[in-house]
Amino acid sequence: MFLALTAYAFTTKEDFTMMGGTLFVAGMVFLVAGLFLMFSDNNVAHIVYSSLGVILFSLYIVYDT
Repeated sequence: MFLALTAYAFTTKEDFTMMGGTLFVAGMVFLVAGLFLMFSDNNVAHIVYSSLGVILFSLYIVYDT
């Protein structure tokens, strides 16, 4: 997955450098949501949280590349 995202970042003509602030805010929201979910026993919420984490950090890979 990392190689595919890196290849996409190298071959696309879109500029992802403007996503830094948005990714930072999304990361902070992700952190706070994780703190609340630590005390939750809802399996669906944990799966949704994990899925959003995969998407968020995939965007971080594209942004950093």
